[in-house]
Amino acid sequence: MEKSNHKSKIWLRTAMVFLFAVVVTVFSKMDVKAAISGVATGVHQTYGDDDSIRFSWNNGYSSTGADVNYVWEVSANKQFTQITKVGNNSYDTEDTASGLAVGRTYYVRVGATEQEYVYMVDNTSKIPADTKWSATVEMVTAPTSKIEGFKQTNATTSSMKFEWKKVASANEYLISYKKYGSETWTNKYTTKTNYTIKGLKAATEYNVRISPVRKATTGFRAVGDSTNSYTTYPTVSGKVKGLENEGVRKGQAYFSWDRMDNVDGYKVAITKYGDKKWKHTIKVTTESGAYSDDAWVSTNNIKLGEFYRAKVCSYVKMSNGKLKCSAWSSDIVFGSSPKSVVAKKSGRNVKISWSKVNGATGYVVYVSTSSNKGYKKVATLKSNTRKYTLKKFNKKALKYGSDYYVRVEPIKKDGKKLYHTYFDYYSAYQDSVWLTKW
Repeated sequence: MEKSNHKSKIWLRTAMVFLFAVVVTVFSKMDVKAAISGVATGVHQTYGDDDSIRFSWNNGYSSTGADVNYVWEVSANKQFTQITKVGNNSYDTEDTASGLAVGRTYYVRVGATEQEYVYMVDNTSKIPADTKWSATVEMVTAPTSKIEGFKQTNATTSSMKFEWKKVASANEYLISYKKYGSETWTNKYTTKTNYTIKGLKAATEYNVRISPVRKATTGFRAVGDSTNSYTTYPTVSGKVKGLENEGVRKGQAYFSWDRMDNVDGYKVAITKYGDKKWKHTIKVTTESGAYSDDAWVSTNNIKLGEFYRAKVCSYVKMSNGKLKCSAWSSDIVFGSSPKSVVAKKSGRNVKISWSKVNGATGYVVYVSTSSNKGYKKVATLKSNTRKYTLKKFNKKALKYGSDYYVRVEPIKKDGKKLYHTYFDYYSAYQDSVWLTKW
């Protein structure tokens, strides 16, 4: 019995020793497998200009405890049969490959080795045999070609559109813009040769620039030099407000409005009252500059005895030479003097008559004893009445030996608004009579 127990103990000890050996062997193999590394991971591009790329990686480690050194290759293709550059780095986990072509795509891999003196590796034949390579990573150099044909082709109150010519070495473009005076740029990328910047403010100036870009499949972008770095472009303003007619002469009309900021000028459009949808615009002027708030419009089509409509818009001048108008202002109505106003003595009274003004809904008669001041309204008449007898002035009978000056103002009701014809003594047609006893 004791012998049997002794044999059992011996067998148990032997089994335990065997099991321990197996466990040690397994863990030993696991450790060796885990230690067979040294491979650089996380290889990525950190910088790219027109002839160089900079890249970094994570440290590997050696199962023998030796130092891990690195070599790298840059190739024009993924198969590394077109090696462009070979280099080494014994100390850091980053390096730069220089002397590359402009605006190109390259492929980079980093090798880890336990061999010393890798700083002497300058071609593929010197790369150690034990080198373990990282995954292949695409990298890019920046284009250097300047953007050509860059121009603004459209503008609204909240957007601006630009276009340019294709750069052969670029597969993307960087549009940068900021509000004039701001320090913060907003960056947008596009693969097209045109771009519309949105979300802008009306009547506001923006700095805009564009750069050619070479983008890798990793998402890294090598950006070339920008052009038009600080060219200023304004958005279109809102509607111009406060449009008024300040006077009408034969062949001329004078207008004023509330001046807008950040515009290049104004257009004034005029059409005869009754024309629909402005199909027969008489005159559009662009003579009014950016800082104007008024304009004389001269055209032989403005005649006496007529009513007209007018409207104004601001505009910005785009780099393609075209003018982009804001929405037109609300229309106003204005009229001119009658072609003739006649005053005749009739006893102690003055008989006044005038020619018809097309479109007038009424007439206001003004009288003064001075040719250029002191005019007072004496009568408001309907459109079918073009005669009036003046019997009193300032509530008194007319005086012999006095001059009486007469003007007739056409008025026009358009919708709910009544328009008066503004004129001064330079522009109003008038007549006078010297009241005598004879």
